[in-house]
Amino acid sequence: MPQGQLVTAQRDFSAGQVDPNVKRNEDHPSYKAGLRQCVNFRQLNTKGVANRFGRSAQFFDGPRVEEILMAPGFVFTLCFSAGQVAIRQNGAVVFTATGLPWTAANVSQIVYAIYRTQIIICFPGMQPRLITWTPGTTTFAIALYDVITIGSQKRTPFYRIALPGITLQPSDVGHHVSVSLTFSDNVLVPAMVGTFIRYIGRQIKITAVTDGQHGTGDVQETLFAGIQVTTNSPVDIRTLAAPGDVVIGAVSGAKIQIISLVSATTFIGQLLSGTYPQGSGSGDFLVGPGGSLQVMQSFTTLPPQAVTIWDQEVMNNYQGWPASCFADQQRLGLCNFPAVPSGVCWSALGSPTDLYVPSEGLTPDNSIFELAPGKSQVYFVVAGAESDEFVFCDNAIYWIPINVQNPLSATGAVVFNKIDEGAAPVQPRFFRGSIIYINAAANQVRAIAATGAFNRPYEARDLSELHRALLIGPIAIACPDGDNPLFSERYVYILNSDGSLAVGFVDIENGQLKAAPGFVRWTGAGNVTWVAARLANVWFTTAYPGSTQGTLAETLDPTRFMDASINVNSLPAQMAPPSGKGPLWWAPSQPVVLLDNGLRQMGVYQVDANGFIIPQFIGGENLTSPQLVAGQMWTATAEPFIPSPGPGQDVRQRMIRRRVSRLSTYFNASTGFLFVRLFSGPVLPDLPPPALPRPHLGDVVGSRRVPTYVMGDDATQSAPLREGVEFWRPTGRSYDPRVAIIKDTVGPLTILEFGSEVTV
Repeated sequence: MPQGQLVTAQRDFSAGQVDPNVKRNEDHPSYKAGLRQCVNFRQLNTKGVANRFGRSAQFFDGPRVEEILMAPGFVFTLCFSAGQVAIRQNGAVVFTATGLPWTAANVSQIVYAIYRTQIIICFPGMQPRLITWTPGTTTFAIALYDVITIGSQKRTPFYRIALPGITLQPSDVGHHVSVSLTFSDNVLVPAMVGTFIRYIGRQIKITAVTDGQHGTGDVQETLFAGIQVTTNSPVDIRTLAAPGDVVIGAVSGAKIQIISLVSATTFIGQLLSGTYPQGSGSGDFLVGPGGSLQVMQSFTTLPPQAVTIWDQEVMNNYQGWPASCFADQQRLGLCNFPAVPSGVCWSALGSPTDLYVPSEGLTPDNSIFELAPGKSQVYFVVAGAESDEFVFCDNAIYWIPINVQNPLSATGAVVFNKIDEGAAPVQPRFFRGSIIYINAAANQVRAIAATGAFNRPYEARDLSELHRALLIGPIAIACPDGDNPLFSERYVYILNSDGSLAVGFVDIENGQLKAAPGFVRWTGAGNVTWVAARLANVWFTTAYPGSTQGTLAETLDPTRFMDASINVNSLPAQMAPPSGKGPLWWAPSQPVVLLDNGLRQMGVYQVDANGFIIPQFIGGENLTSPQLVAGQMWTATAEPFIPSPGPGQDVRQRMIRRRVSRLSTYFNASTGFLFVRLFSGPVLPDLPPPALPRPHLGDVVGSRRVPTYVMGDDATQSAPLREGVEFWRPTGRSYDPRVAIIKDTVGPLTILEFGSEVTV
């Protein structure tokens, strides 16, 4: 039989909860610094783990609440609930807008951007909304976002959406003249009435639809005319040009597309720019791909001709509206257009409602409209740290270089450089020089990070290689990027669709990510519906069982040891009870955990139907105490890997059942915990009733409690915070022995070391 003990100690838990399949790979770095389970703990800069922070209740709203800054000193919370948006200051509602198309189930699809004193809100299928703030006040106003009109020109983006090769021919050119529209194939539908098209860069408003190829329009900008040209060229022009060719006046600069060749000296064309008076020659030369056509002899103005040079509004009630927006470089940006999924539009410089890209005469401050390559659907555009922008698509992520040498300009080049494969429709967040995002398969947390190289300055890094089991349909990312006065660690928060969180401990060096975060799992009595951060403030919106007021907005609070924490006898103003109701009026007939005098653990109390706490008349109970705190507790679990002995002389050290003969932990700031042994097999079928079912993997099959209070302590006072070492001798053998520490009492606990003696 094998002899001896394997004595191990683990003091580094920075890798968090890692893939349990690493359990036989003792040389892997994540094995040495990871835990098999790490639930509701947080990693410390010292590499230990501590019971996670609690959350302070603020008000009822949501299920999505975010903090925004409109100007220095003017911080508001933006609250999205079913069919409405509310804006609060210090918890009090200062603005509400209703009748909006989202539901409580899809508020995660809302994308907003702040441009100076305006909040632009986008949502799939909705015309964007524009909330305007009156600076220095709590006054807001909401309106439909729409582009401006200058003269008769609608300043909206245009793009050829219909199939290529289809021609359009208006019947006349006059300004505000009603013209017939003839397409060579089906384009028109009745829903297009009221929308705009452009014929050779000039706008026409569709006023009626007869069928797919015929309709009526109102000319908003005088159209270019057709033209019949007769030259005095001694050479047959049919040998120099062909229909579709564009010829340019060498003197006038006018452009004419040849529509048909009538004779050796005559052709019919369509002006694309410039004008010619009807009559005799002007001394101009027409130069085309085949050569010069000599001096024109005469030309005659004709109605506009059928050409393929026309395009359509990118966004309207028929084509749909952008589902995403951003603000950067003194421009408002829009993307995720239903009609042009690859399109990205930047407004004119300093003018968020001017999105028009002229067909000619561009200036640098004009609007910009570009397409991401590869038939991508653009989800989000995010501004980087060095002025660059990053485009997150379903099948790729691109970097757009923007700097002093290459500013974002309508007359410059917008270049899409591919960095990585696609992303999920979860809004990325900027964090410490990196951008955190979710990959397209929604099973990885990744980051766009600077490399320092000149030719390839950015790269994508996997941040969750051994933590993918913690990602369950991610829906939101929060990256607090400010200094909290009560702790120095940095964390990123990934919200899962099941209401749990994957929380990553981030090691920062020289202002950037030093290594991949170690993620742990956070759960609680309620399901988190949204998480957001600004500076050091982290907001959670949580649905608690039995709540009559919907979701609760909470903030991360290092001074709290429970979620939904409130001072029972000093409630937040926004949670004041109605007349005749108790302090927990919003959770009638629900259980609640009480703390008094700091950390005096009073246990679970019941709330009556009116929200009053039902007394239990235990020693020292005082439900009117100014320090009485109510909330919801959680259970924290830390399970280390139990290492196997290394290879060596054959004593069957890795081939037989083993036993943890002694488990120890060095801890501080403890208010009690539980040593447990977890069932690890073999799994057998349950026995038929009335026999008890057999244990399943992970079930607790043995325990030893380290109590909060010991003999001599006054249990009516705050629990003492203890430091020391505790030991336990669990029983049982297994090929894969499992032991853990469970924190199932309210209060702090910091684990600095796990030690074990394991039979070999």
